[in-house]
Order: sequence, then structure tokens, then C-alpha cells
Amino acid sequence: MAVGAQRLENAGASVRASHVTRSFGTGAARMVAVNDLSLTISPGAVVALRGASGSGKSTLLHLLAGIERPDSGELIVAEVDLGRATRRHLTQHRRRVGLIFQRFHLIPAMSVLDNVLAPVIPVRVSFDKVARARELLAAVGLAGRESAAPTQLSGGQQQRVAVARALIGAPALILADEPTGSLDSATGAEIMDLLLRVAAERSTTMVIATHDEGVANACDYIISMRDGQIMADEAVRSA
Repeated sequence: MAVGAQRLENAGASVRASHVTRSFGTGAARMVAVNDLSLTISPGAVVALRGASGSGKSTLLHLLAGIERPDSGELIVAEVDLGRATRRHLTQHRRRVGLIFQRFHLIPAMSVLDNVLAPVIPVRVSFDKVARARELLAAVGLAGRESAAPTQLSGGQQQRVAVARALIGAPALILADEPTGSLDSATGAEIMDLLLRVAAERSTTMVIATHDEGVANACDYIISMRDGQIMADEAVRSA
């Protein structure tokens, strides 16, 4: 199943999965989270994953991020074979992926600026980390709030910090797990608009797991999952 073929000229990450399976537990307790899944996502595509809880959406995101390894099959993201990659190459891959979660996962004891900087603090980079973090906070509408604590921000503002944090390493792939699930509809729409703008400006490939029909319909493509398998995919809008 191929998604986003018209965006091959973009610089985002490509995804190629062939008969990928990932299970947890053994024997009678074994649970197959992703089951013989095959998928191609072209660089720059914005894809929504839809399905009930337990359909395999989050596990697929973890596989794409290199957090989980497939039990079988082939999974290649940005030309890295994640099933066979060494630990060092997996670490390098994770640094090229931006992660956004439903619950923000900001560190309460750290300032907004330091939360954005957190992913690159231990990493040698070619840019000024603090300057980049300040630029990103301005881009998400939080200029002047750098020294604030996360608890001083609204939910929508905290998610904007999470978006800036996901972008600090200039990722080729952004993976978002229910990024608007903890927000009211108006704030969720603002965050989705922000993510779409980022994807368009940076040619970033984006995969978003969501139950929200509005979020899914704002993407280029929708992939429907059930029992760890892809049941259908559809184009939503021109890429």
C-alpha cells in the first residue's frame, strides 16, 4: 500500500514496511500488535492513522521511531533498516525523529526554553542550540515565555512547546500520537494548523495517530487500522 507518491521530490523521510509483525508476550498470552503490515509513505506526506484503541496505531509509531523493533518483516525509514540497525544507528535514527504526545511530557522542573532544548543537550550539532530554541518558540507563538514553567502555561501552550521540542533537531519525520486528544476543539484545531504549516514549510513527513475525524481529514491521507492490519487508505486532499 503506497501513500503520497506525488511527493517524492521532497526532503522528508520515506517509509517502506514489508510484512512487518510486532507482538508482545508469549504462548497463550501473546498479543500481536502489528500483523503482517506492508506500507509505503513517500517523503513529505502527511498521514493520519485511524482505528479503535488496540488497533496497532501506537505500536506502528513506536516501530517507525525505532523504539520497538519488528519481530519479522522489513522496515526501512529514511533509508535505515530498523530491524537490522545497530544500537548506535538506532540512536542516530531517533535523533532525526520528532515525537509529539497527547500528554505533552514536558519536564515540570525545567523552563519552557530548557524543555525545547532537552533533546539536543547531549548532542553535538552544527547550530546554536539556544538560538534555534528561541526561534522555534517564536514560531509557535511563545516568544517571551522562555523562562516560564510548563505549569504556568495552558494545555494548548504546553502542546506548542512540545511541537517546538519535536522540531529542535530538524527532523525528517514527525510522529504524533493523539496530539490534540487533551485539548478542546478550538485549541486542537490551532495545533493541527501549526503542524500542517510545519510540514509544508519544511517538507517534513508526518504520521499522526488520531481518533479525531477533523484531524484526520486535515491530513493528505488516512490509513485505517484494525487488529494490527491496514484495512483501507484514502487520499483526503491534494498534496
